[in-house]
Amino acid sequence: MVAGGRGRGAWGVSLAAAIVGLACATGSNTDGGSPSSGSGTPTSGEGSTDASTSSSSGGDASTSTSTGGDTSTGTASASSSTTAESSSSSGAEASTSSTSTTGPFKGCGDGLIDGDEACDDGNMIDADGCNDDCTVSGELLWSDSLGSGLGQPDEAFAAATDGFGNLYVAGYVSVDGPSSDIWYRKYDDAGAELWTTTVDGPASGKDQGRAIAAEDSELFYVGGYTPVAMESNNTWLRRHGADGSTIWTEAYNGVSASSDIIRAIALDGIGGLVAVGHTTVTGEGQNVWMRRYSEGGVATWTRTFGGAGLGNDSGIAVAVAGDGSIYVGGAETVPGEGYNMWLAHLDQDGNTLWTRVRNGPANKADYINGVVALPGGDAIVCGYEGMADIPWQAWIRRYDNAGGIVWTTTYDGETHEGAYCDGIARDSAGDLVFTGGENVDGVRRIMVRKLADDGSTRWGTTVPPAAAGPDFGRGVAIGPDDSIYVVGAADMGTDARDLWVGRFRR
Repeated sequence: MVAGGRGRGAWGVSLAAAIVGLACATGSNTDGGSPSSGSGTPTSGEGSTDASTSSSSGGDASTSTSTGGDTSTGTASASSSTTAESSSSSGAEASTSSTSTTGPFKGCGDGLIDGDEACDDGNMIDADGCNDDCTVSGELLWSDSLGSGLGQPDEAFAAATDGFGNLYVAGYVSVDGPSSDIWYRKYDDAGAELWTTTVDGPASGKDQGRAIAAEDSELFYVGGYTPVAMESNNTWLRRHGADGSTIWTEAYNGVSASSDIIRAIALDGIGGLVAVGHTTVTGEGQNVWMRRYSEGGVATWTRTFGGAGLGNDSGIAVAVAGDGSIYVGGAETVPGEGYNMWLAHLDQDGNTLWTRVRNGPANKADYINGVVALPGGDAIVCGYEGMADIPWQAWIRRYDNAGGIVWTTTYDGETHEGAYCDGIARDSAGDLVFTGGENVDGVRRIMVRKLADDGSTRWGTTVPPAAAGPDFGRGVAIGPDDSIYVVGAADMGTDARDLWVGRFRR
């Protein structure tokens, strides 16, 4: 179904099954949060340097570190006890859980590729590069790309799955001139389109879908922003029925009637959800904006945060833990340090328990772009650090629920040309999957990597570019069978970068 659409160019859609080269190795938008090209360095806020990570030169592409802590504020004690961290080695498989068998029998796990086996590494450990059914971990099962044909970008930013294995994707598509419409689509698990909706906001400007969350029952939410005359961008949030019908729509115009944006949403476990992004305040730039909505669309509380630097601060990622507490990640502007990573832990009523601020080693742009809340209350965040010799390195850290550092892992790319994380998700086995970008021979590729719950690498892969690039992995979601969905944008060689969706084997 299509709602609020306008006339637009012809769409080019391709659905293809492909196998991506697997690297068993260790380890843009204008409103910020993920690198559009190179590295950026805006400024402002408070916090001290945590120069704790280092990247390796030669050998393994992934480096783990346990030194250093974050700047802490808030009402809880800022414990930063660090446990030993795990780094994995190039070409080695992470032998976490399960048992290894190498018996003389002929079949999967005997170390010989026979029959219909795609691989056989001599063990029955799953998701270590060769799965326990002798299929290749990280294999691209299908992909879908679409573009407006107008020479303007089309992008997907967020993905979610329901209890039936359906996939929901949100982003934007270009329309006449420089304008864009909010775009979201529902796929079945084989990649078939079930329906597509576009939304043209009241000002027919640059409308974007930036977030999506689905309940097991197939009800779902979409968030983003729409321009409004005399009000710049307003936040936009809509709840839908399983068939895509609208249940309610809510918008927010901040006190300055300037840019207000939803960047991420998360179900709260009791029928409502939490939305985060930024709101603009005169004299303070952009402040982090956090709001909880009830199931009926009523705002039950709103919180904002503005750094001492009075620059642009933004909430980029959100997750709700099993106890109802909330983690919000993003970036705070700090004078002389660019953007610093910013993480807040809130109780279910929106009260701050603690915050952490981190400045990377090069005083450049450092972001938290994704967050996962664990059942026990810990959180795992991912993003990137701006670096001096390469554009960025991916940065993943686990915090306990008191804000202490459990482990940290960094990854600068298989060829050490730079990599970053833009989204992270957790599967039923507790493994972590993150996506983003990785430079290979000077071209940015869509990157997908799986980590064990101790931060060691299980497998990693990139999607070979169809054209000159750059390509972007923006968001990731896990299906009920632990299949992996990645969304973003790719240069397909016929238009500006096109919206891209892919399903990967676990």
